[in-house]
Formats: sequence, structure tokens, C-alpha cells
Amino acid sequence: MAKMPIVTTLPQLLAAIEDAAPEILAVYECLTDDLGSLVAAAKLDPVMDLREADFGGMDLGKTDVAGWDFSGTNFKSANLSGFTNIHQATFSLETNLEGATLPEGITVQELLRPRGSA
Repeated sequence: MAKMPIVTTLPQLLAAIEDAAPEILAVYECLTDDLGSLVAAAKLDPVMDLREADFGGMDLGKTDVAGWDFSGTNFKSANLSGFTNIHQATFSLETNLEGATLPEGITVQELLRPRGSA
């Protein structure tokens, strides 16, 4: 999904909203709370568009997140237990996993560990 342009006039704002309308409608009509389905419906790039997102307190469903980038994302009290291949996603020290429910056998420490660390 293209980033919203900076707008300074009402006609620019209306044009930007019209350009984004198909993705907004697709997300609204999505009959699931599964993060993967919502990302696909919105035509987001999971490697770029989920950085610093706020998913605090949400149940994010069952999604394969291999290769996704959650640098700086807020998952405080979120349910990530349905995430598969979570160890193949990118997290940063700024990613908030406080109180998050993780997949069985996964710890916050291993997700926040720099890649290549033992």
C-alpha cells in the first residue's frame, strides 16, 4: 500500500482518501481478525509496513510471520500464540512484548536477541 502523501488542501485530502478506498474497504470486509489476512487485504508489505505499529492488547490470530519485520512494534498484552515461524521474524530492542502471549516454547529474550547471537 502506498504511503499517504502529505496534503495541504481539502481536494488533496479527498484525492488521497479516494486512492486508499479500495484497501480500506477490503480490510473492512475481511471476515477474519487474522493479521496475515488483514495485511494481505490492505496490500501492506510485512517487511516494511508493520514497523512501529501498535497491536497492543490484540489477538492476532494464526499467521506465518517468517520474514516479517516488527522492529519497534507494540505488542503489549497482545496474543501472538498463533504466530508460526516467529523466530524467523525481526524484532528490535524497541519492540514491546510486555505481557504478550507468545507461541509455546518461545521467550521474549530469544525474540529480542540480536540475530546471530547464541
